[in-house]
Amino acid sequence: VGSVPQSAIDRWHSAVTQGIEVARENAEADLAAVSFWSFGTFFSGPLIPTRPGSFPVMRSAYLSQRASVAGLYYTVFDLLPADRRLAWSRFFGRVLEQWGKRRIAAAVGEAERLSYPDDRPAQANARKACDVLIATDDSVIAIDFVHRMLSLGTQATGDVSSFVKDMQFAVIQKLGQIDNTLAAELTGTDSRIARIYPMVVVSGPLPRNPLVEGWLDGIVSGLDTEVVGVDARCRPVATVEPHELEMALGTCQANGVALAELLEEWLQSPLGGNNLRDWLVTQETLEVARAGRGEYWEKAMYEIFGETP
Repeated sequence: VGSVPQSAIDRWHSAVTQGIEVARENAEADLAAVSFWSFGTFFSGPLIPTRPGSFPVMRSAYLSQRASVAGLYYTVFDLLPADRRLAWSRFFGRVLEQWGKRRIAAAVGEAERLSYPDDRPAQANARKACDVLIATDDSVIAIDFVHRMLSLGTQATGDVSSFVKDMQFAVIQKLGQIDNTLAAELTGTDSRIARIYPMVVVSGPLPRNPLVEGWLDGIVSGLDTEVVGVDARCRPVATVEPHELEMALGTCQANGVALAELLEEWLQSPLGGNNLRDWLVTQETLEVARAGRGEYWEKAMYEIFGETP
C-alpha cells in the first residue's frame, strides 16, 4: 500500500492468516452454536493457507476491512489483553477527532469560517457540543466524530437488532450534540442561513443505502430535537467514513468549491441515499480526489506512531 515496506506487508499478512486446522476447529464451533453459521470464524483471519503459496479468501469483505484503518484498529485490539482494550478504543477515538480537525482546517476555503464548539470552556449546565462547525454566509455544517466499529452481529449475520444498537451508538447519540450546537449557534429563523448540514464521521465501515437512510430518517423524525429533523432548512443526516471525508475535502480543494456545496449536490442527487464515495466516483464535471502512493493516510499513520515514511 503506497510505499509501505515489504516487511510490514509480510507482518500484516501473517496477522490476518489462520491455519487450516485452527479454521476448521473454529468453524465447527460456529456450526455447533445456536445461531446461523455466519463465517464469523474468518473475521479475524480471512486468509486460509490450503497449500504452499495459496491463500483463499473465505470472505472478501473481511480481507478488505483488514487492509483499512478499521483493520489497523482490530489488529491492535485483538493483540491487547482485555483490560487494555477500552484504553485503545478511547485513544483511537481521539486520534480520529484530531485527524479530522487538522484535515478540515487545512482544506477549508477563505469563505468558510471554522470553529470548534466542544473545545470552548465549559459552562455550568452547558450541553455537550459537536466537534467542528463550518459556516458560510448562507450555510452551516455541524460535524461530530465518533469511533464505532460495527459489531460482528451486524457485519456477519446482518442481525437487525445488532444493526440498530450499532447505529444508536454510531449516529443517533451524536445527533444530540449536533442539535445542541445548532440550536445555540442559530439565532431563531436567521434568514441568512438557507442550508443546515448535520454530519457524523464514523471510524468504522458504515452501511449507507436507501434502506438505511429511510430507517435513519424515521428515527430522526421521532427525536426530541430543536433543529435536526425539525428545521425546514436542515438536510438529511450525512454519515461518512474518514476516507470519504478525505475524498470530499480533496475534491473541494481541487475544484475550488465549499464543502457545503458538495454536500448539497450529493444529498439532493439520486445517489443521496448512498455512500458519498458512490456519488463522487460518478461525477464527470468534478476533478475527484483519489488517494495515491505515499499520500495523506499513509503519512498520517506514520505520524500517529511517531515515525517517518
